Amino acid sequence: MGRTARGIIVAFVAAVSVIAAQGSPAILLEGARLVAGDGSAPIEDSAVVIRGEKIVAAGRRGAVTVPAGARRINLAGKAVIPALVGAHTHLGFTDVKGTATSAATYTRENLFDHLTRYAFYGIAATLSLGADTGETAF
Repeated sequence: MGRTARGIIVAFVAAVSVIAAQGSPAILLEGARLVAGDGSAPIEDSAVVIRGEKIVAAGRRGAVTVPAGARRINLAGKAVIPALVGAHTHLGFTDVKGTATSAATYTRENLFDHLTRYAFYGIAATLSLGADTGETAF
């Protein structure tokens, strides 16, 4: 999956969260390739029903009951994946070019750049390896 696709997924998840918060009765994501993340085969032309902040149904389009009044969002040509967790990262320690790693690059701006880039790739959480200095990480 390319950078653009990953970025679209992250932006889409943020948009769905906003829509859900606006009190829409249900949201139907339809037409995407759904990767459950449990080792099962991806579901092509899927349907995912979201109510509030929870996924209440998922499967092939046509096999999932869609609540009346659900807001439909066509994701044909896109992929939906679970959020990823970065379990071994060096947040803030690699320079912008990705060629050098040092304590000198550990700045608030560089840390924010790394977190933004990880979010673009679908990483929603990351683990600190304990090398964070001062209050920057907070």
